[in-house]
Amino acid sequence: GIGDDKARLRVDIMWSTTANDDPAGKSLPAPKDITMLLHNGDATTASPFKSPKNWGGVGGGGGETWSLIYLFPWGKNTSDEAWVEIKFPAHTVWLEVPYGFTRDPKSPLPPPEPTKGAPALLPAMKKMPDSDCIVSWTSVSYDLGLIENGLHLSLSLANPVDAACELSLYRQDGVDRKAPSTAVIIQGPGEDELTGSHEDIRLSESGMERSDTFKFNRYPHSGRSWGNLTVTVDQKTYHMMVPSSLFKYLHGRAESPREQRISEDGK
Repeated sequence: GIGDDKARLRVDIMWSTTANDDPAGKSLPAPKDITMLLHNGDATTASPFKSPKNWGGVGGGGGETWSLIYLFPWGKNTSDEAWVEIKFPAHTVWLEVPYGFTRDPKSPLPPPEPTKGAPALLPAMKKMPDSDCIVSWTSVSYDLGLIENGLHLSLSLANPVDAACELSLYRQDGVDRKAPSTAVIIQGPGEDELTGSHEDIRLSESGMERSDTFKFNRYPHSGRSWGNLTVTVDQKTYHMMVPSSLFKYLHGRAESPREQRISEDGK
């Protein structure tokens, strides 16, 4: 939500540039010339509660960032994927939302849906003009807050094909490279379990942040469900529930034409 407004599904458009290249954001389209629509997995659509009338801008150090904020109602309490259709004057962008993230997070978890498989394109997207493009999500971030010894714990999950996780440990007086020990496990429905393979440890230049990366083996990809993700830091555990779009094989992205999908490096 914004201010005192209750929590909503929020989508931001952001444009960053240098002040010399685009002073005052003059090259940006007028907000009235941009339309946004949320397509849910059950074939329903939703419009934003209110479309912004002006770009909001902040600047400093020769750079400027301009943004528009759109708020949508929560979707049904299911494990449905969604697509955000953003129509600019010259082309349309389709933003892919992994399933499980358009439902109200305060609602009870939906039951497993064994008949649903990997996410898919909308029927309207299967014959897109060449000018349209698809933007896939890259990672989902979670902030677990302060834990023992003054450490701040956060993590991000990615699932371009196989799942991967990056843990972040932060402390102002520095973090040791060798301690504490960390581990990540995802417990799926039944007895299925994914144990993260510890790949690498990196320290920031300041020494205040440590990043531990993990990769997971391929998880059977039939059905949609939720998994219990357990993070262990020096024998103490922290739990959270995550949708299988973040860990099941091929459930992270809908199969789409490569020439119309913008890659992670923006090309």
